[in-house]
Amino acid sequence: MPADNLPVPFRIVSLLIAFFSHTITEDQKDQLDEWICETESNIKVFEECLETTLLPVVSDPERDEDFEITEPLHLN
Repeated sequence: MPADNLPVPFRIVSLLIAFFSHTITEDQKDQLDEWICETESNIKVFEECLETTLLPVVSDPERDEDFEITEPLHLN
C-alpha cells in the first residue's frame, strides 16, 4: 500500500505505469506532475515507486535455468 495507506486512484496508477515504462506523453507527464505536487503523501508515493524501480534485480537461486516447455500451455 502507498504512503499513509491511502489508495492511489486508477488514473494515477496508469500514469505511473506509463512513466516507468517510458511510454508517457507530455500531457500525461503534466497530469502526473500535478498530482505529485498536490500533497506530501503523493510525493512519498512517487518516491516509493521510484526507489522500487531502482532496486537491483536479484536472481532466484531456486529457479531452474534449464526449464523448457515441452507442451503448449493452455491458458483457458
